[in-house]
Amino acid sequence: MAFCVLCATAVSANAGPRVLDFPGAVLGDIDEDRRLPEPSGAVYHTVRGTLFVVGDEGDIGELSVDGELLNHRKLEMEYPADFEGVTWAAPTGMLYVIVEMADRILEVDPEDLTVEREFIVERTVGDETVIAEGGQGLEGITFVADTADPDGGTFYVVNQGFEDSDADDASAVLQLRLPLREKKDVLTASILRHMRLPVFNVAAAHYDTHSTELYLLGDGVLCRASMDGDIRETYHVPGDDPEGLAFDASGHMYLVHDSGGVVKAKMSELFRAP
Repeated sequence: MAFCVLCATAVSANAGPRVLDFPGAVLGDIDEDRRLPEPSGAVYHTVRGTLFVVGDEGDIGELSVDGELLNHRKLEMEYPADFEGVTWAAPTGMLYVIVEMADRILEVDPEDLTVEREFIVERTVGDETVIAEGGQGLEGITFVADTADPDGGTFYVVNQGFEDSDADDASAVLQLRLPLREKKDVLTASILRHMRLPVFNVAAAHYDTHSTELYLLGDGVLCRASMDGDIRETYHVPGDDPEGLAFDASGHMYLVHDSGGVVKAKMSELFRAP
């Protein structure tokens, strides 16, 4: 989905932190040949040591960190397969893919890229609707491990609200519980917390285990946020339309662009390994 309001605009309007220079050095595009069309989300799978990239037309691809295409599949669904974000969860080893507008999360086997289960995301917290039907839709997703949690951790998902959105479609981070230990093919993902954001049009989320912060990506701006959604720092990022981000184990960030391409950058020590 396209963006129209900068993360920086919202932050500066609220007298928040200024937008800082990009804290890294661009190394190049590892998908110059555009083998993965309209990419919109990415994740580094720590166990496999590879990147997974998803796209707006149902594509899932696995890349080496140098850009070798290892696997690729286009999934056909009963509903539009607009994949907007992807993460992986250590308790299962599986990928979890956000399907925009369908309000679903697909569990995908990273080995053969087949769908194992589907999770339908609830729209309400108690009696309050926090995800509007027909709204902007869910975008980024990241997993936060917790050994004390019954499912091994929870997921954080962003709702891509605009500045003038209604209350039930506001820009927000949602903490979700996916019943990973249940064996049904279709399950329900419940909302544990709903945290409104002071920034808008957020398209991607990444949890950093060292700083225990969320990295949120808006239109050309990377935000460091607390787990409650409080913005701490913002940074410019390269490219015209970055829509997804991932960090590998060697201090590199990968930005996927809706127009195509996966930009690799060496990050400063501020952004450490996942």
